[in-house]
Amino acid sequence: MDSVVIKPKESLADYVELIYSNEAEEFNYHGLSSPSINSEIFFSFGDYFSFANYSIEKGTTELSSISKNQLYAIPVNAKGYHSTSGIILKPWAFLYINAIDGKSTYHLSQQTIISELKKQLVHLEKDLKISSMEDKSKILYSFVKNKISFKEINPTFTKIYSAINAFDKNVMKIEDLVAFSHISQKTFIEIFKAHIGINPLKYLQFRAIEYSLKKLQDPYLTLSQIALDSGFYDQSHFNRVFKGFMQMTPNQYRLMQND
Repeated sequence: MDSVVIKPKESLADYVELIYSNEAEEFNYHGLSSPSINSEIFFSFGDYFSFANYSIEKGTTELSSISKNQLYAIPVNAKGYHSTSGIILKPWAFLYINAIDGKSTYHLSQQTIISELKKQLVHLEKDLKISSMEDKSKILYSFVKNKISFKEINPTFTKIYSAINAFDKNVMKIEDLVAFSHISQKTFIEIFKAHIGINPLKYLQFRAIEYSLKKLQDPYLTLSQIALDSGFYDQSHFNRVFKGFMQMTPNQYRLMQND
């Protein structure tokens, strides 16, 4: 698999995680996606690509999609020639879009903003389809930089997000995070959920599971070790939370990865 990745700099990095293009003459994959709190603008120009109940096939008219966070693992399948490109957006990006192609979105709901973006994607598909992998990434970067305008992020949220990411993964007490941020618990939770799409406790669990997925690649670590190292009380707690995100136990996931 060949890939081209662009990591935006300066102010755009506050809203865009990365822009990518992937390509392979033959790529057959059947598995699960990892949970993600990000949103994504996605294109597929290959033979077949599907995730959950949505699929994009060669010859179909709709080659793009927009998804908000996929907090739970979903089935992913790819067959034959593979060509995907996309923009990975920060969880709060849609909340801060204030113009698309010069037109204000001030009074529009997030769902309407997403609908307006989809209209723009149809025009992009034509250019992307005939472009090289490197040019696809450049076209998408130009699109998000020049066609989408973002307003400034709420400074209180920046403070909250910095605090929650600064805490050690073994600390899962919201009360501590609230005290650290010097705002009320109600405000803390409301602002966080509006920006991330989930409450702070769920986010901390997400981070712990994300960390554990890397640890599960090491066959020499026991599940009990991984559970404690990832911030869970014990293996039973780890199994329960892991299954909620991944739809399987840690041991089942480890065995699947080794097949």
